[in-house]
Amino acid sequence: MANKAQVGPLSEGYERMLMMAENAPLLASMAAGGVDGKPPALNGLRHKSPERGYDTAGFGHKMTKAEHNSGFINGKRIEDFKPVDLMEMFRKDQEKVMIGLKKNLRSMGIDHSKWTRRKLEAAFDIQYNVKGGIKTYPKFVKALDAGDWKTAQAESGRFYTVDGEKKPMQGRMDL
Repeated sequence: MANKAQVGPLSEGYERMLMMAENAPLLASMAAGGVDGKPPALNGLRHKSPERGYDTAGFGHKMTKAEHNSGFINGKRIEDFKPVDLMEMFRKDQEKVMIGLKKNLRSMGIDHSKWTRRKLEAAFDIQYNVKGGIKTYPKFVKALDAGDWKTAQAESGRFYTVDGEKKPMQGRMDL
């Protein structure tokens, strides 16, 4: 079986899964097509974050205070974003997350340079999705580094807290 194409730092299949996990309505809206590459409505372009705080834009871009208050990201009004703008923002976010992931792994004494793409993407998912990143999952990282997928899966649960209540990110974990 051929390897999936790589787009940005991630494989095409993983990137699509990440887009679905972060914002399935927006992904469906983009697939609908439209005039000049912009569907009639990009559903979920900007939405409230379940963990509260500042809004999320596109596919998991947690907005800064300035972005949230101004409605602009990278000098462009969020409402004017086209699919190409969303993908550019998404890929820039991926690059930043990958840099942070590799830095965190090195600080944990992990030589990720020998890791398979699958291991890197498993760690990336937590780095992308969890406050504090991969450093907050030392048992997961150790299991991943050893190739112990059973333990890695058991240690990969993701949760967020609202009003002191811990809630599982079940949809994301299922994907």
